Amino acid sequence: MSKIIPANRPAQTRPEIEKIIAAHGVAEMPVLVGVRGYYRDSMGKFGVNDRNIYDDAIFVVSPNVFAAFNANCDPSEFRKGVANLAPGVYRYYKGKHKNKYWALRPFPEGRPSPVIRDGIGESTAVAVNIHKGGLTNTWSEGCQTVVKTQYDAFIKLVYAEMDRCGQKTITYILVENKV
Repeated sequence: MSKIIPANRPAQTRPEIEKIIAAHGVAEMPVLVGVRGYYRDSMGKFGVNDRNIYDDAIFVVSPNVFAAFNANCDPSEFRKGVANLAPGVYRYYKGKHKNKYWALRPFPEGRPSPVIRDGIGESTAVAVNIHKGGLTNTWSEGCQTVVKTQYDAFIKLVYAEMDRCGQKTITYILVENKV
């Protein structure tokens, strides 16, 4: 595997992820849970949630499915003004990333999301998507990305579960790993 991609998929259990979901008061399924810093002390620098590596995780949870994907929940680089999505609960809908391929986009369209901007502090940003990353770069300017080799399975699964449950939007919960 690449230096930026873990050898294995995240292994947190369904009951552990369901506790996160319940703690955020989310009842509707399917739901996505992002864990920033999931591999914090086993990849990159010890004690640090690094950038431009897939040291995070996104879990897909529905009545029928529990699946884990290697993800990046940070921008690819430190640069003044770059956005980093704040932990919290968000809604997403099916849409295209930069009009190129299917992804998840914030709902409603154009609604600002709370972020922390490098060198600036608390702010907001629009279009903090969940989209495909690369194999040698996470390709994020503040979006959440899933490693390229897992992305097609991820987006097909999310869209299928949204359709199965009759949802036009899906909840995304982003938490910080407290290892």
